[in-house]
Amino acid sequence: MNNLPSENAAILRVLKEFLISRSVPAFLVGGYLRDTLRGTPSMDIDIAVQGDSLSLAKDMADALPASYVPLSSSHKVARITMPSAQGDNGWVIDVSSIKGSIFDDLARRDFSVDALALRLEEWGTLSWQDSILDPFGGKSDLSQGVIRAINPSVFQEDPARLLRGVRLAAKLGFRIDPPTARLIARDAHLISSTAGERVRDEFLAILSLDGAKVHLETLDELGLLCCIISELGITKAVEQPKEHYWDVFGHSIHTVEGVERVVSGRGGDFASSVVPWDTGMDERFAQEVSDGYSRLTILKLGALLHDIAKPQTKMVDAKGKT
Repeated sequence: MNNLPSENAAILRVLKEFLISRSVPAFLVGGYLRDTLRGTPSMDIDIAVQGDSLSLAKDMADALPASYVPLSSSHKVARITMPSAQGDNGWVIDVSSIKGSIFDDLARRDFSVDALALRLEEWGTLSWQDSILDPFGGKSDLSQGVIRAINPSVFQEDPARLLRGVRLAAKLGFRIDPPTARLIARDAHLISSTAGERVRDEFLAILSLDGAKVHLETLDELGLLCCIISELGITKAVEQPKEHYWDVFGHSIHTVEGVERVVSGRGGDFASSVVPWDTGMDERFAQEVSDGYSRLTILKLGALLHDIAKPQTKMVDAKGKT
């Protein structure tokens, strides 16, 4: 706790004092708690309260001060946003109402590493880590670097979690445990029933991470990639002219890797060495161009799809040349 950035500590102190003054039972839950245990506290805070989260969040926003956005009246979820003193993306504080007990709330979550809770009044004490509620072994999975579903129906309850599991593993550098991987493969077809914007956001978030080729291969191994972009399925085993090493599918995946190598400047190959580059180019590719995603992320998406119509347009001449 001593290495917690001062801005994090100040915001949490305001939230803690506000909720204690209202005698509202409140818990830190989810990613912020997970990331703090890993030593990388984020700017996204999730708080679960026993009470009317919408009215509480509005009053909390006034106390900070910050902006208030009701996300879902039916699910009782509100969001507080405020700029950061560091000048980056700013703070996002989601406030939700607990349905039943806190243990009931945790049981409705997806992965053990996010099914953790801490009474907000315990935050900042010397024994805060020992006070964490951990009914599904999330702390152990964190220490072992494992993403594990807390029950066999988590993906059926919300198919967007299929992609979230891959994203979480990729972001944290964790592995998906084998039983969870089998559940994802079993339920992969359900991703087609998820709202398109949720699929888009999860997929682009995965693509935005370093080492996207490996993450795309993971999606493919789990049966998700071609459920998301069905046109990629027919690029498999489609041969290319002798100048190419991979089939169209493999070439598309490796092109994403090539883009990362060139843009990062760590390729170490001839192609990377002849690309003119300067810090201005770094800044250009880091710029946000659409819905929070950078120019580099959109470029990687273009790289993945650049040969998407090759199977339909492939021709072989009289001499057998493709």
